Amino acid sequence: MKNLLKSLALTMLVTVSLVSCSKSDDGPSTSGELVGKWEFFQEGASINGQESLAPYEHTTGCSKDFLQFTATNVTDTSYEGSQCTAFTDTTPYTRAGNTITLDGQAVTILQLDGSTLKVRATYSEGGTTVNFISVLKRAN
Repeated sequence: MKNLLKSLALTMLVTVSLVSCSKSDDGPSTSGELVGKWEFFQEGASINGQESLAPYEHTTGCSKDFLQFTATNVTDTSYEGSQCTAFTDTTPYTRAGNTITLDGQAVTILQLDGSTLKVRATYSEGGTTVNFISVLKRAN
C-alpha cells in the first residue's frame, strides 16, 4: 500500500498543472521553486471538494522518504524494512508553463512556496474518479 501511495504521489508530481496567481489572489502561492528536496508530510484524497489528509507514514527508524527535483529529473527515494533499505527511482520530467509531465501523468500544484509543495493527481479507477493529494515539506 505504501508503495502504491508513493507511486501515486510521484505520478502526481510528474505531470503538474500550475495555477497562475496574481498578487491580488487570496489563495496559496503556486509560483515557488520546484527544484530541491521535498519530504513526504501528508497524504489523502479530495472527495466532493473536501480534503481528508493524514500524516505520511515513514518507516520507523529510517530516514524520511523524499522526492529530489533537479531541473530535468525527479528522484523518488523511500526507505523500507528493518534495515532501512533505500529504494530509488529517477525519472525525467518537463515543466512547461503550468504543467509538469512525467511518464504522461498530470498533476496539479495546489500550493508551491518556500516550504510546502501540495499536489493533486486525478485518476480513474473502476469508473470512479479519485483526487489523490500529497503534501511535501522542503528539506533543503
